[in-house]
Amino acid sequence: MSMTGTPTVGDVGTQIKLTIRDEATGAVVNLSSFVSGYFTFEAPDNSTFTEVCGLFTDGTDGILVVTSTADTFSTSGRWRVQPTYTLATGTWSGTPETFAVRPLIALD
Repeated sequence: MSMTGTPTVGDVGTQIKLTIRDEATGAVVNLSSFVSGYFTFEAPDNSTFTEVCGLFTDGTDGILVVTSTADTFSTSGRWRVQPTYTLATGTWSGTPETFAVRPLIALD
């Protein structure tokens, strides 16, 4: 998996994209038979929540995406995210990935 995007606390509309790869071969997984999915986020305080994900394109690129809301990233620090997705042939969970959420600098 790979992740793109570096969110900031309170960001709205940031796309968090994860590319699903076959762990044995490293090849991108074709998600064109995608049924449903979600990302489980773990905040720096170890609390968790889920956000429904969708396909970034038609699924052949292997990319799942979540778009942040004002409540998604409430605190800065090191976060983890793990995708779980269902295709026509079964349900899988990817390997958790760590990323940083930047603090929001207050303007005076």
